[in-house]
Amino acid sequence: MTSGIVEIAVVGTCLTSLGILWLHQRKLVRLQQRFERLQYELLVANNTSIGLGQQVLALEKKVYGKHATQTPSHNPSTNLQTNKHSSKITPLTVVDNTSAMASLGDTTPSDEVYQKSRQLLYKGVPIEDVVKQSGLSYSEVSLMKALAQ
Repeated sequence: MTSGIVEIAVVGTCLTSLGILWLHQRKLVRLQQRFERLQYELLVANNTSIGLGQQVLALEKKVYGKHATQTPSHNPSTNLQTNKHSSKITPLTVVDNTSAMASLGDTTPSDEVYQKSRQLLYKGVPIEDVVKQSGLSYSEVSLMKALAQ
């Protein structure tokens, strides 16, 4: 009789353990599906930001012509200062990073350039310095910084 009770207890424990494992497995599947969805959304966001960066570069080429690597100064808050005595807007300050772009060639920046730029931004390097070191436009680097925050 005691062995029957022990067998029932063992079977009950096994069934409970299987039930718990099944619940955890379902939870793991849901987490995996969520992870895949978030991974997809991150890929979409990344591709969108790269596309926006390419559009910004195209617009800069139209605006600045041959020297499309000219960018606004480091401090965006000082770019559009109005004169206290008039409503005119002062022109943008331009930084020339043609030499940095020349070292990269005339091609679209590689993933390595973007990765290096992200690392520099993560370390707290100012946007203007990242622009000079990478050859990316100010707009691209500031977008990367905004997306990282």
